[in-house]
Amino acid sequence: SKPETQARKFSTSSKPKIAIQKSNPSVLELVKSFPSGLTRLISCIQAYQNINEAAFSKHNTWSNSNNGLVGYIPRRQSEQKRKLKRDLTKVALPVGFAAIPFIGNSIFPIIAFSPSFFLSSHFLEGYQRPIAHDEYRDRLGAFEACANYFWVTVLREGKERKLDVMAKLKRSDDGKAGAIVDGCALYDLCHDRFPNHIPRQQLLKIAIVAGMSPVIVAILPSVWIRFRLGSIAKDIILDDSDLIRDNIYDGGCQSLTDDEILNANSLRGLPCGRDISYDEMRNYLTKHLGIMKPIFENKGGKIGLLGSFASAMFVLHLPAIRLKTDPPTNTLK
Repeated sequence: SKPETQARKFSTSSKPKIAIQKSNPSVLELVKSFPSGLTRLISCIQAYQNINEAAFSKHNTWSNSNNGLVGYIPRRQSEQKRKLKRDLTKVALPVGFAAIPFIGNSIFPIIAFSPSFFLSSHFLEGYQRPIAHDEYRDRLGAFEACANYFWVTVLREGKERKLDVMAKLKRSDDGKAGAIVDGCALYDLCHDRFPNHIPRQQLLKIAIVAGMSPVIVAILPSVWIRFRLGSIAKDIILDDSDLIRDNIYDGGCQSLTDDEILNANSLRGLPCGRDISYDEMRNYLTKHLGIMKPIFENKGGKIGLLGSFASAMFVLHLPAIRLKTDPPTNTLK
């Protein structure tokens, strides 16, 4: 169908990479690039509609390759839809304000303070990798606090039991991404013991681990932060499920483009700095999916994980836990 063709062209197209060394665009660069960014965003919105129309048409290659399942959407297009929703949440306010005559441009100095918080990649073409590098650096600073809180919270039994749990969790090492852990054992520990109420200071740390701006998130209400954390965790769970379902995991994530692997690792808090190659990123994502696959198989699939606050906290804490598998000394007393 025509919508399917348009959706496929949009999702698989590649663009020349722009080599940019600095992390953030200047105010003037933001103003100049804003119209073209808006054009790219509109194109994505049109592609969103094309994907939906293609999925529910009677005859398309997606359903034909999946036993005629109407409504099936491949991972690439599904993640394109999820990413667009995340992007629209970011840009709705800045775009609306920028459209106001005379005073619209006054928002750009604010945007320049934290471009990735206010704008999507449509408006930051060429800056995605430097921004991902800086965001991951911020996350590293919050990983230890999040991991410590996790261990202090879930390890409440005697020393022998705690040491037994720890021995089962760590299996091997995965370099900069941390340890390969027993996903099911760790998930059960989190699901049974993680509290529904989290102190605000700890909530801010989790938000930073999830990729939110450390400065901006400090002034946001806790209710909004919890909502965003739940939304991010949901997208991770759905994307992990799609990557496993479509055999992308089995192929070592080699079918993902460089932009796709950068977005995937950035979403999950996996290493994505400028000192890491795209193939290393694919390896880190593959190892992450290897941890998640047994959980999907034993805990009811994505349906079993969605809607649970403890599941969301497990997914968001996982990169921090993997880098700090040793709990604070006082929890083992």
